[in-house]
Amino acid sequence: MRTDKLKKYLLPNLPYLFIGWACLKVGTAYRLAAGADLAHKLVGMVAALGPAFADV
Repeated sequence: MRTDKLKKYLLPNLPYLFIGWACLKVGTAYRLAAGADLAHKLVGMVAALGPAFADV
């Protein structure tokens, strides 16, 4: 009974947890990116995505 209840609430929300985790990593890449304005930060994010996702 307990595992059925857990599956009922956890499995439908699992994609939202993954999307939240990925958005946090993209935010970290934005903070790590070099640049003064938005355009330079977005270009610098490409190089900062690797270290952001490597940080566990």
